Amino acid sequence: MNKSSFHKIFFNVLKVLLFILMSILIYWQIKTRSADFNLIDAFKKGFAWDQFPFLLFAVLFMPVNIFLESLKWKVFVDQFQERFSITSSIKSMLCGSFFGFISPNRVGEFLGRLNRIEKENRSRALTAGYWGGIAQFIITFSIGIYMGGRAIMHHVNMNSLDKFTIPLAIVIIVFASTIYFNLKKVLARISSFPYINKLTEKYPIEYEVPKSKLLLILLITLFRYLVYVSQYVYLLYFFGVDLSYEVLFSSVCTMLVLHTLVPSVPFVDLGVKGNVLVLLLKNQTFNELGILLAVFSIWIINIILPAIVGYYYFVLAKRSAQHSEGLLSA
Repeated sequence: MNKSSFHKIFFNVLKVLLFILMSILIYWQIKTRSADFNLIDAFKKGFAWDQFPFLLFAVLFMPVNIFLESLKWKVFVDQFQERFSITSSIKSMLCGSFFGFISPNRVGEFLGRLNRIEKENRSRALTAGYWGGIAQFIITFSIGIYMGGRAIMHHVNMNSLDKFTIPLAIVIIVFASTIYFNLKKVLARISSFPYINKLTEKYPIEYEVPKSKLLLILLITLFRYLVYVSQYVYLLYFFGVDLSYEVLFSSVCTMLVLHTLVPSVPFVDLGVKGNVLVLLLKNQTFNELGILLAVFSIWIINIILPAIVGYYYFVLAKRSAQHSEGLLSA
C-alpha cells in the first residue's frame, strides 16, 4: 500500500469517526436537555406565529455572526498570508466551529481555523489568537461589568450602581487596550518571567498589525457581540419572557461575563448559561422554561448548525487536497 492510499483510507476512517462523535454529542445534548425540562415538547406547545419574527431575526443573525467573526479573522490573516479571501475565512471559521464542538472547552476551535492557513504561517496565526482574545475580553468585560450593575439594580431594586461600574469598566478598557494596541512591546517587557519567556520564544510575534486595523477589529468584535446578545433577547421574547429590552440585554451581558469566568465544557455548558440567566431574571419573571428554551435555541442556532456545515467544509477541503495529490502523482 502506497503512502497516498494509506492517507486516503486513514482520512475516510477519521471522517466517519468524527461524524459519529458529532452525532452522539448532538443527540446526547438534545436528549438530556429535553428530558430535564421537556424542551422539545415545550417548544412545540409554545410556538406562536405572532412571535415568529423574533425567532426569524435570531436565526438570520447567525450568518451575520459568522460573517463578522470571519471578517475579523481575515483582517488578521491578511497581515501574513496572501490570497486569503473572505470565503476562505468563512470556511476556516466553520471548520473551527466543528472542531470546537467536538472538543472539551472548545480547545479545538483554533486548530480548526488553521485548516485554511498555510503551514508556514500557522505559528503566526497564534498571534492573531492573542489579539483576538484580548479584543473579545475588552468588549465582553467592559460592557458586561457595566450591564452587570444594571442587572443587579433590576434584580434587587437597588439604587444606581453606575458610580462603581462605569469607573471599573473604564479601567478595564484602558488597561486591556494598552496591552491590545502594544502587544509586542508589552510581551517584550514582561518576557523576563520564565513562563512568558518560554511562550514568547516558542511563539514569537513575527509581524505587526497597524493600529488602524486593530481598531477595526475591535469595532467588528463590538458589532458581533451586539448581534450575539440581540439573538438572546429576541429568543427570550419569542419564548414569552416579556420584560423590557434593557432588563434582558443587561442580564444576557452579565451572564456572558460570568460564563466566561467558568470553563466551558460541552456537557454542562447549556446548564450553566441557563441557570445563570434564570437566577438573574427570577425576581422579574416566572417563565423559567422560556429562558431555558432561549438558551437551548441559541445552542442549536450558533453551535450545532455551524458545526454541521463546518464538518462538511472540512471533508470537502480534505477531498480537494486528496484530488490535487492524485493529479500530481499521476
